[in-house]
Amino acid sequence: MANIRPDIPLSIRRCFEHIYFLSNEDIYNRWQAPIGLVFHRFQHVLDLRSSYTNSSFPPLEDSQGIDEQSDERIRTCFRVVYTLPLESLHQWRWEISVLFSRCRRFDIIRLSLQGVLAPYQYLEEVRRNLNSIQDFFNERRLPLITRFSGDPQASLLNLKDPPYSQFLDVLYMRHHAQAYAGMAMDVADRLPGLGDRRASQLSNYIASVGGDSKRVERGTKIGRKLSRIEHGVKAPGISLVLTRNAWKLHRLNAQEIEMMIWLLNDFSQYPDILELANHLSTDLGVYQRLYDHIVRELLNDLMSILGENQCSS
Repeated sequence: MANIRPDIPLSIRRCFEHIYFLSNEDIYNRWQAPIGLVFHRFQHVLDLRSSYTNSSFPPLEDSQGIDEQSDERIRTCFRVVYTLPLESLHQWRWEISVLFSRCRRFDIIRLSLQGVLAPYQYLEEVRRNLNSIQDFFNERRLPLITRFSGDPQASLLNLKDPPYSQFLDVLYMRHHAQAYAGMAMDVADRLPGLGDRRASQLSNYIASVGGDSKRVERGTKIGRKLSRIEHGVKAPGISLVLTRNAWKLHRLNAQEIEMMIWLLNDFSQYPDILELANHLSTDLGVYQRLYDHIVRELLNDLMSILGENQCSS
């Protein structure tokens, strides 16, 4: 099936159908986050819990197989369905009931129907801090990094002097996440689940780093979430936007991180956050390179001191 052209809109009905015919495996591995967000939004208008039906959509006539649908087609379908005006939802009650009955078995649906979702709460807090973050980064912050001294691992969650210390925490988290990714040949396309091979490799990385293992572990895990968000919204500067809130990412699981990405990117619910993220992306690269350079120099100095001590003994 050829990719749908962006200038040819999908009908609303067809969008419901394309989502309905996704395989269980695809939904579980790739599309739970947007499905959860769709039904979380719909529940404010419709009583979804009483919407179960045995009805189904007829097979897609223009498809040789749902696997041939492009990612962009599916993303377009989710965007169309998510952004339906709330006042029009009753017009689509049957389609919503059919899709809900198809997807209700997934855990993400039960999570989505339990009040306010954590990704919304998190992003609303980020938005409340947006002006102070913009003011902080209106001035280039390279001198703050050059003043950084001591063990780089000790910076994590030192909140005595925010936002300076929180800024260093973000660089610290990203430093460890990138170092871990290089060792484990990790990619930022998704976060690991329970039993994932990459999750077991984390303990090996922590052991190789040394120092305060709990801080390294927590910093690396949060750094990987930052990396996933950066990759998902295609704007590395999002990590700087999250400076005041980065440490709170430990409260969000992998699916909630994916929901956050959809809210920022495909569903465009926080354009002000994403605009600042794009603006700060170049600066982040400069800051991270300087931070990493200082860390390497500190470690080299430490190794030299250890070597001299061994020789003298």
